[in-house]
Amino acid sequence: MNRMGNKLKLFAFALAVFAAFSSGYALARTKKPEIVSEIVASEPKSLEDITFLDKDGETKKLSDFSGVRIINFWALWCFPCKQEMPGLSKLQQEYANKGLKVIALANSTNGVKQIENFYKKNQINTLSIFIDTDNQNFKVLHLKGLPTSIIVNKDGEEVGRVSGYNDWESKKTKAFIEKLLAE
Repeated sequence: MNRMGNKLKLFAFALAVFAAFSSGYALARTKKPEIVSEIVASEPKSLEDITFLDKDGETKKLSDFSGVRIINFWALWCFPCKQEMPGLSKLQQEYANKGLKVIALANSTNGVKQIENFYKKNQINTLSIFIDTDNQNFKVLHLKGLPTSIIVNKDGEEVGRVSGYNDWESKKTKAFIEKLLAE
């Protein structure tokens, strides 16, 4: 009887652990992260003219795009990355006609079809698909994790960086972007 009791206790414990992880996972999949990174502004500094691929496999350079740019490094396996994509899409939609371009650079492990499916499922229709070939730019720009966004002014200089999830629809973020667009 004692052996049976121990097995039952072990089973109950395993079931409780599974339930706790499952409910935490489900909650995390539906809520925005509580830890929100902010834009760390910096004095304008030169930025390498990075290259990457578009969805058709054509090589693009950062200098192919003008105006204020947000280069967002993300991946489909990165949950905070996926959570901030709709906000980046809305930001692009709101400020595109004022000179903002969001360049969402997906990790090279993501296939174009997978990204297209993700965009469609999440109604992301203002962002183009770009791939960081062999994650070369991640290394060149000394990034430490995903998501990371680099904010580039009209002169092609880095003026801010966000390491981690950012609320791209916040008043503070929009004020930062609006100031750059007005310069």
